[in-house]
Amino acid sequence: VRPGTLRWVNSLGRLSVDPAGKRYRIMGVSIDVTDRKVTELHLSESRTLLAALVDSTSDLIWSVDAERFGLLTFNRGLSDYFLTQRGIRIAAGMRPEDLFPPGEFVQTWRTFYLRALQEGSYSTEYRVYAGTRTLLLNLNRLERGGDVFGVSVFGKDITERKAMEARL
Repeated sequence: VRPGTLRWVNSLGRLSVDPAGKRYRIMGVSIDVTDRKVTELHLSESRTLLAALVDSTSDLIWSVDAERFGLLTFNRGLSDYFLTQRGIRIAAGMRPEDLFPPGEFVQTWRTFYLRALQEGSYSTEYRVYAGTRTLLLNLNRLERGGDVFGVSVFGKDITERKAMEARL
């Protein structure tokens, strides 16, 4: 290690005391954890960059878990949509049942997610619950080491395009 090089060290020590209460020894161990800390910093930087990119679009982006279809992640576009159009402040863990009244829309989303889990990636058009927009949805199975853990969804607003097609 060169002088002046920044290092991270994890240290643990124990003070030994004799029966009379006199301190007579300190034993400990120190481990250089610089590589781990550097990796953690790079990971944090990557997450911050990715979050900034995902939040910079007006497209709706989110992911759900593979069992309950609860929200894992979501961008500002989805959060803003639910707050302004539905009056719902969304949070991680919310399921279709938490976002829509019982019935058709809950079942539609469950069907979308199940299809992605069973078949893999696909695209479909969807008219939002509030009826104000049409989205082109791209649903993708999320896998880690061969294990499926969720579904990601990218929703692009194609309302204007659909209106133009109808006028033509």
